[in-house]
Amino acid sequence: AMNNAEPVQGKDAVLGGLSLHRQTIGYLEHELLNIYGTDRNFMLEALNHYKRLDGKAVTVRAVALTDRNEAGDVTSVRLYTDTSPLFA
Repeated sequence: AMNNAEPVQGKDAVLGGLSLHRQTIGYLEHELLNIYGTDRNFMLEALNHYKRLDGKAVTVRAVALTDRNEAGDVTSVRLYTDTSPLFA
């Protein structure tokens, strides 16, 4: 789930959601700042550097909370960021 949006489940749904961003974003780089937690449950703090298709550069802060099962498979990711500057 991203912010307060409905959760997205499954590979096809995630890829579909990402395709909406690809219609606006030409480039994305994640600058990792901090990781807190354990191998199974962790929080990542980052700066996301975007370059829009119109050439404008935009940077936004983001946090992702990730849970993995005992096999190491991701079971949940919750993203918190304000992407409104991308569409301003």
